[in-house]
Amino acid sequence: MGENDSQAGWQGVGQGTGGGRIPGAPGVPAFFLAEVNPSAIPVLIAAPHGGRHYPRALLADFRHGPTAALKLEDRYVDLMARGIAEATGASLIVANAPRAMIDLNRAPDDIDWEMFQREARPSEGVPTASRRVRGGLGLIPRRLPVQGDLWRRRLGGADLAERLAGVHEPYHAAIAKALSTLLRAVGCGLADRSALDCRRCRRGPASPARKS
Repeated sequence: MGENDSQAGWQGVGQGTGGGRIPGAPGVPAFFLAEVNPSAIPVLIAAPHGGRHYPRALLADFRHGPTAALKLEDRYVDLMARGIAEATGASLIVANAPRAMIDLNRAPDDIDWEMFQREARPSEGVPTASRRVRGGLGLIPRRLPVQGDLWRRRLGGADLAERLAGVHEPYHAAIAKALSTLLRAVGCGLADRSALDCRRCRRGPASPARKS
């Protein structure tokens, strides 16, 4: 894994274009969007955990080295999503920013404020943490089983603001716009919620054999 371990040269379906920006990586888009117009099916294929462009500063912040980030990724799911889109004629959006930086499958307020410097926390008090935050996998992942805490330092308010403005907000704005286009094209209420996320299935421990 390295700074340029990304979807370099990504072409996608049709005319893929980059959107957003990755903090710490000037000129690098946060995601790629390839719209097919008209789309063969009223579905947008999405790979929110397919990003693997890691800026040097982010790599340096890992407490246990960058290999911990692999456990957060759905590595190469971007290739699977592209294959599905090409086979079906669907539009496609793929993250380029890594989940370790910000999780695009989380609400913007699903934040573990214990990760942040005291001055960056809400002045009116920290809200009750969600189940995902308590499990270490909020908007910005904090910890993993076995590895524990992922980061060497607490984040500042600027870190959060840059990741929201550069990655999370434009990604979800692009999804909303693409789904709106699909809705107008198919003329029914299906496309407003037809974003299909491609994910990697994580294999759990084998179940003990049952005695008959």
